[in-house]
Amino acid sequence: MNERTIDTSEGLKILRELEKKDVSEIDAKIQAMRPKKDKEGTDEDIDTGSIPEHFRGCVVMGDSIANELVEYQVLDESVVVADIGMMLRNAQEQMEKASQLNPGKVFLAYGLNDIEDPNGTGASFSQEYKEFLDEMRKMLPEAEFYITSITPANQEAIAKQPQYQKNEEYNDALKAMCEEDGNVTFIDTRDLITEDMYEADGIHFRPAYYESWAKRMIEVAEL
Repeated sequence: MNERTIDTSEGLKILRELEKKDVSEIDAKIQAMRPKKDKEGTDEDIDTGSIPEHFRGCVVMGDSIANELVEYQVLDESVVVADIGMMLRNAQEQMEKASQLNPGKVFLAYGLNDIEDPNGTGASFSQEYKEFLDEMRKMLPEAEFYITSITPANQEAIAKQPQYQKNEEYNDALKAMCEEDGNVTFIDTRDLITEDMYEADGIHFRPAYYESWAKRMIEVAEL
């Protein structure tokens, strides 16, 4: 009885090619295969339970606001590089950690602590952000970048820390910087916030905000 010979050379060749490819490149192709949401749809159409799946191959960087995406289990710890109290000027270690993950899309969420600097201005902060962004681009030349608006404090928190009233000034400067740059997208989330979302400190939020924020990132970046 003759044994049938199966040629596996082509399959092995494909596997070897896949081994050589960067994980982020493969993930980008998977993302491209996922059906796009109808452009008339809103972030409300995204199922909350599916949020982590959308962020494969991405990284969210920032301060305690970004960190709470993990605390409230909106995103996996593996895609968030964030620290309580973080400021742009101290984020070198975060930059290095994020670059090692080699993400295809990077979401930046800084400013809550930076705005407390009594000598700071929207112009100086946007310039600092631009320099930070330029350094990140050197580390991740193929990545797409998104800057999230600085979340506003409520009136009780502003009464305790008057610097928080500069939120609009800082966000306007960041938005203008993004528009001038042309290769980074500004994601404004301030319209998502309602008074009942604030925690007792007036600067952090309940889970509903973080879910809405994640959905807004998915919508804007077409994840």
